[in-house]
Amino acid sequence: MRCSATLLQRLSAGMARPGLPGPPACAGFPVAATDTPALLLDLTALERNCARIKAALEPFPHVALRPHAKAHKSSAVAAMTLELTGARGVCCQKLCEAEAMVDGGINDILLSNEIVSQSKIERLCQLTARPGVKLAVLVDDAGNVSDLAREAARANIQLEVLVEVDVGQNRCGVAPGPATAALASAIVSHSPALRFGGLQCYHGLTQHIRSVAERRAAILGPVLAATKASIAACEAAGVWSPDLRVTGGGTGTFIFEAETGVFNEVQAGSFVLMDTDYTDNDAEDQVKFEPVLHCLATVMSRPLPERAVLDAGTKALDLGCGPPRVVGTKPGTATYRSGGDEHGIIDLSGAAVESDMFKVGSVVWVQPSHCDPTVNLHDWFVLHRDGIVQDCVPIEARGPGR
Repeated sequence: MRCSATLLQRLSAGMARPGLPGPPACAGFPVAATDTPALLLDLTALERNCARIKAALEPFPHVALRPHAKAHKSSAVAAMTLELTGARGVCCQKLCEAEAMVDGGINDILLSNEIVSQSKIERLCQLTARPGVKLAVLVDDAGNVSDLAREAARANIQLEVLVEVDVGQNRCGVAPGPATAALASAIVSHSPALRFGGLQCYHGLTQHIRSVAERRAAILGPVLAATKASIAACEAAGVWSPDLRVTGGGTGTFIFEAETGVFNEVQAGSFVLMDTDYTDNDAEDQVKFEPVLHCLATVMSRPLPERAVLDAGTKALDLGCGPPRVVGTKPGTATYRSGGDEHGIIDLSGAAVESDMFKVGSVVWVQPSHCDPTVNLHDWFVLHRDGIVQDCVPIEARGPGR
């Protein structure tokens, strides 16, 4: 299935925020003519990845896909993903992402994070009050539950609230079991301002365990045990029903959550873009996604045969998960290292030293090591197919995440 022409035409109208710099490419031009550094999205690869995850979840009709938008932060990309996968809504990690999605016509959102400051709670309720918007949020604190209830009542809305359970990541979330049930009961006590929506049981650190067997064991072992204990405690407290949401999983583990028979929603999101930290995972018999996201850079200097310098430094590529991978080269022959904010240094060896692809003025494709923070550095995605630019769409929710 391809992105429909109607959808692309609607997206081409743009949802760019005021003051956004102009797009780096023009539809109909070769990708190589793009102003660099720029983020490229391969539409054909995106479509194949969406088809792969849709097929992978077909044996689990009880499990809904809710793609996470925190990776791409673009309502245009979210709209394409929903059309291609048939998913009913998205996840967002920050309130500004949820606002961008609603502004772009995406109205079914799980805000998979806690919202605690008064100003943000007010914005959350204002967003939920918009016509047609269905929004849910997480909590892990009883005081936060009271704050949400007070503002929801003032806004004359009912806010859906899920309890976040710490299933092993030691980040946000309450302890599994009785503590989860106690917080769920607190939500129920604030009806009708709040409605208990279920549990989030997500373990982010398991997503990049390289071995399939070890990833599966992590989910089917401690994560599943914590999830079951929390549901059992909620049942004992009289606040559980089978229609409540049990959500979690990511691109690295979603199939294992689906296999449990306990999770009824998965939050895979990076499959839409894919970075080296995900493509380095072993797949074996599991679904294997292909790279969609690349950064296009220009060789701006070739001071030595063994060194090329790109115009994409740390202002264009996040290096938190290691260096990006140079496309079209053999492993170890063209290695990226930081040259500072505006420069990326490519150390060359073997046949790469003589390659025409590193002449001054040539463009080079690199695959980012971590898609989320790399996307956060850019204003636009350049959508392309068969080497030709199809469109440019804005990344409206990029920034510090207010």
